[in-house]
Amino acid sequence: MDSVQLTDGSTTIDLNDGSAYQLISWHPSYDGVESIRFQVLGSAAQIAARVRAVESVLMLVKRRDLQEVGARWYVQWQPSGLSTEVEARLQYDPDDPNRLKPVDRQSRKWELRVHREPFWRGAETTVPLTNGHGTDVTSGLQVDNTDDSSRDNWVGIDGDDVDGDMPALVRMILENSYNDAEYLRDVRFGLRTESDRFDKFVLEDNEVTVGGGSVVGGSYSGGTRREGSGGIGVSYPGTWEVLSGDAKRWAGLWRFLARCSFPDKVWAAAYVDLSYTELGLLGTEPVACSSDDLTDLGLMQIPPWPEPEDDASEAFKVKLCRTGTGSWWFDYVMLIPVGEGYRKLWYEEDAAPYQEYLVDDGILDEVAQGDATRAGVVRAAGRRIELVPGVDQRIYFSMVGNAGSAEIDRTVDVVIEIVPRYRFFED
Repeated sequence: MDSVQLTDGSTTIDLNDGSAYQLISWHPSYDGVESIRFQVLGSAAQIAARVRAVESVLMLVKRRDLQEVGARWYVQWQPSGLSTEVEARLQYDPDDPNRLKPVDRQSRKWELRVHREPFWRGAETTVPLTNGHGTDVTSGLQVDNTDDSSRDNWVGIDGDDVDGDMPALVRMILENSYNDAEYLRDVRFGLRTESDRFDKFVLEDNEVTVGGGSVVGGSYSGGTRREGSGGIGVSYPGTWEVLSGDAKRWAGLWRFLARCSFPDKVWAAAYVDLSYTELGLLGTEPVACSSDDLTDLGLMQIPPWPEPEDDASEAFKVKLCRTGTGSWWFDYVMLIPVGEGYRKLWYEEDAAPYQEYLVDDGILDEVAQGDATRAGVVRAAGRRIELVPGVDQRIYFSMVGNAGSAEIDRTVDVVIEIVPRYRFFED
């Protein structure tokens, strides 16, 4: 027997249980505004108590909506033979005087006006993740702080592992797996869909076509970093060519991050230019160099590139630019995708020690840390990531410690839980 229930996960009122309530009609709509008609069964005293129970739920819904206090309530549909619950949040309309009204007092029929989310929620599930450290991992997959021959700063998701007909809500669980005295201070991550748009979006010193001198070291991405010095004016510590055959992968909105340092910091600034043969010059605004290893150079849109006649020809150059005096070094320029969902989580005063969790919860719409007793407050910015059904996708990451270091050996273990969403169903 199909049933329509009001539930917060622990308390449930079944409007079609056959003993206290009997469902008369309910027609789910696309916009989530609908009426549930039901009959209340029992003696006069039982009917009064059962109507009060529904009114009490609406009072709790109102309290949650207006004060953000208490549990979330849902309208839940459970058809017979369907093992997965499908849910939608019950919302309160304080301007609707007829939210619960008698249709016919003699027949004890009632109508409940529902304002809910315009979609249905499936059961929570953990999505298998893949990169060079493992395949279809659900217990926590290691993600590194760069992308080189032994490290991956991304996780891959198979589109067939994401159900639904709308983007799925995502709970991102990040465990600091870097056992070091310098704790995890902030994490950035962004979504990129479609496998033909994946690439290594870390530009390393060993790939530079123009620049200063290269220095070998085990703590540098790809095994080297570039060092130099110069006087007043503009210099180019690194220039990279992107070929026409790869240019399609780079189209989109990006946040550019540079692991670099200008130790003298006298009028020092860094920025990125994109040099196009046909389109001219695009670039970010100069940014004062951070005291951290990682300097946020800002956002830039890379235009789409036409299908090339020659895959090996140059499409554009990425130039790391520097102004100011004194010595400098840089390790890489990293691009984090922004256009399809991007988040930054950071501690305002504290940081996450080894094995502590950060949680960006798009299912419950909250941000949390693993130890609620800690003084640090976690902040978040950006549009939450939602996974797309049927489409292969990757999420790219970048991390910084509480002393400002962006060590390439820094890691987090990633678990992604989702709630698939459905626009409609057959009733």
